[in-house]
Amino acid sequence: MSNYIENNEPKYTMPFEISDMEFVKENQKNIRVCMEDLRFPIEDKSDKAQIKTAMIYLRNTGYTDLDLDFRGCTPGMIVNYLIEYITTQFEVKNAIFSEAWIDIISDDKNMATNMFLNTATFNTVKTEIYNKMPGLITELKSFIKSIPLYAMGRYNHEGLYNLDEFEHTDYDKFGININHIIELAMQYEAIITYDDNVFKLSKVKVKYFDKYFTVENNELFEATKNSLAFAVLGSMASKDNICKEILTIGAE
Repeated sequence: MSNYIENNEPKYTMPFEISDMEFVKENQKNIRVCMEDLRFPIEDKSDKAQIKTAMIYLRNTGYTDLDLDFRGCTPGMIVNYLIEYITTQFEVKNAIFSEAWIDIISDDKNMATNMFLNTATFNTVKTEIYNKMPGLITELKSFIKSIPLYAMGRYNHEGLYNLDEFEHTDYDKFGININHIIELAMQYEAIITYDDNVFKLSKVKVKYFDKYFTVENNELFEATKNSLAFAVLGSMASKDNICKEILTIGAE
């Protein structure tokens, strides 16, 4: 059964019954899904395997507005969800995952309220991510701080900039959903000012992420092109090297 009643509240599990699919599609925002209770009929019943399958299922069904409820999940399950989300090549558009990553890198648990119920859970999740994938959070912050380099690369038609002056990295652990995280991160003025009010970026390095900062990466361009930060940097990049000056703010 894909739905049941708990404390007088209807809840659903994944995968949904075929007979429920149309109803779920039309009522997504009112469909609360218990993320601790996955029931995919696969041989590997481990949380990790079930979560990987859940991500594929969310991509394949195209459901973007489901009320994904993580309140019954252990911190370890939440860690597995977040790592799978940021590393998978299956695009998942439900906003709670990108909101959770912004919470983590900004030390603020107030966005993904259905994922981080309390400070203890939030802190445990951060610690476990640090332990399971050392450097991931630092690289994500560096990626955000380095978006101006991506703008310089996109607008470097006349070879105005020598991008070899910057450190290059072959870091490749981010999957397709990095674009959703960046799109949300670009809404914060801190990406330009680096005043440390949000992302605390002053201590992370600016780097050119060779795998992602390419002219062919249209997904990243779509995630950044409409933001104020990218528009300003793009405009500047077509005129002079002020982008490089901006990148030095707070970098000492």
